[in-house]
Amino acid sequence: MILKSFRIEKFRNIANASVKLGDNLNLVVGLNASGKTNFLEAVFYLMTGRSIRNAKESLLIGRGGDYARVAGVLDGREGERKIEFGFNKAGKKHLYVDGARLQRVSRLLDISAVVSVAPIDIDIAAGSPDNRRKFLDALLSHCFPSYFLSLTNYQKALKQKNSLLKEGDGRLGEYLEAWNRQLAEYGANLLARRMAFIPFLRKRGAQIYRQLAQSEEIDFRYQFSGGEVREENIRDDLSKALRAVVEREKAIRQAIIGPHRDDVEITVDKLSLKDFGSRGQQRCAMLAMKFAALEYLEKVRGEKPILLLDEAVSELDEVRSANLLGISESVGQVIMASSHGVEGHGYTGNVTKFHIESGKITSQ
Repeated sequence: MILKSFRIEKFRNIANASVKLGDNLNLVVGLNASGKTNFLEAVFYLMTGRSIRNAKESLLIGRGGDYARVAGVLDGREGERKIEFGFNKAGKKHLYVDGARLQRVSRLLDISAVVSVAPIDIDIAAGSPDNRRKFLDALLSHCFPSYFLSLTNYQKALKQKNSLLKEGDGRLGEYLEAWNRQLAEYGANLLARRMAFIPFLRKRGAQIYRQLAQSEEIDFRYQFSGGEVREENIRDDLSKALRAVVEREKAIRQAIIGPHRDDVEITVDKLSLKDFGSRGQQRCAMLAMKFAALEYLEKVRGEKPILLLDEAVSELDEVRSANLLGISESVGQVIMASSHGVEGHGYTGNVTKFHIESGKITSQ
């Protein structure tokens, strides 16, 4: 998939910009606070309908403006698609694909394929389990529309169950059983997709990690919050686990097991990466997970996703930076924001260069 051209209007500090992008590495160079990260965020918003930084739409609109708009031409497996996305401060959105208005923003997940890497993503390796669950959910929602639907329904049922537990209704047991049936149904779909991805992550994630770090052995294992779950019997095992904790959940008034409490354990040389890993190891692990996700998305969707890199080499040493850029040469279209460029890091592919200053973008 290639983003051939891209237009921005009143998005953060970029008042107006129109660029034609190359098929390989597109390098956006500028000083801090110049707008290069905002450029990547605008691309991500066009392709997903949400901010990389989970910001509200009102915060994405440039100073003094009352709306923002992003538009682009995507060339993918189904040919060219023209996408235009506008929104105002009141939260009203307008999404058009090939001139036809779409009511559901989630339809973008079927049309686009993108993976983003930003400095804050180190939390996927170093932070709480919630960061790793979000990583899985974002990837698998992009891979499978049914996953996103199951995730949405699971979250709705979970919210209802937690509300019921807090209220402590007299018919609590009867109602809990009904919500647990829904959680088992939707949760089994989530677990099946997550558990199918983990062997791919263990293999490719470990290989990519070795390319980046050139040392140590890394491993990824899925940890189910309810004990053991068998791939061939996921729904029944999840149902049994939910029934087993009913009394505990009544006592603490909170749902305590399920996909919303699971984790991916990451170890380097059999030691917990989160607890004992260095920042360099954690950053390499995060990058390995992101590049493995990129390959998995390509495997499922049948086309190379677009890769967004925000200051990807700024916190890596020279050897690891060169290794990262070497891996990037084979992934398809890359849009990278950097303060310094890629000179001296051994990148040999084609580069389309842009310069950004105070929100104004020029080709170089």
